[in-house]
Amino acid sequence: MLKGKFPGLRCLAFSPPGCTVSLKMAESCKDYLTSYILDTDIVPRLSLASMENLRDNVLGMVARIKVTKYEAMNAKRDTGEVGKLLHQKEDTRSSKFNDQLDQFREHLAAKRSQKKELHIPLYPPGRIVHLVKIEDNEESERRCSCCRKVDTNLQAELSYAARWVERDDFAEVFISSHFLNDHKTPNVLRELERLAEFFGLSWPYTCESSS
Repeated sequence: MLKGKFPGLRCLAFSPPGCTVSLKMAESCKDYLTSYILDTDIVPRLSLASMENLRDNVLGMVARIKVTKYEAMNAKRDTGEVGKLLHQKEDTRSSKFNDQLDQFREHLAAKRSQKKELHIPLYPPGRIVHLVKIEDNEESERRCSCCRKVDTNLQAELSYAARWVERDDFAEVFISSHFLNDHKTPNVLRELERLAEFFGLSWPYTCESSS
């Protein structure tokens, strides 16, 4: 809204919601707007499509589970135990829950067909800098394609590495032990300051020249 009146405008967005602007607007503001997102922060991943996908994945996992909820919650991720808690999709057994889930899915499909609403995907704005946790490279690689080339030389200095990423990398919600803390302003500020210090910048930080 202000760009026309102030051609030299620069904007920085920290942890912006994922359902902010249309793809056309997100692309059109790339030259002057940069978004910074910390690791698995849930807010930049929030959209109608991502929440529906999360719901469907959770319900699908409940339908495939072999054990009680208590056993599932206490499973240790690093031992590969989680994979043993679920039936394969093709081996899912018939149950009252699965029958109800099938009915629910049919209901949703019919509802979408009746409404015939035009769904406009929304995205984080501008270019995106993703601060990727690099303490566990294997886990990082599972989160998005942009994390597969983490500079191992940074590991001794930093807990996070900064990467330019595509907005499609935030189309899915990732459940982690810190996906809420990654949205807290002090945590985002701390990691940005660490990166600035690593690259030789010091307070007060100065804006790049418009040229």
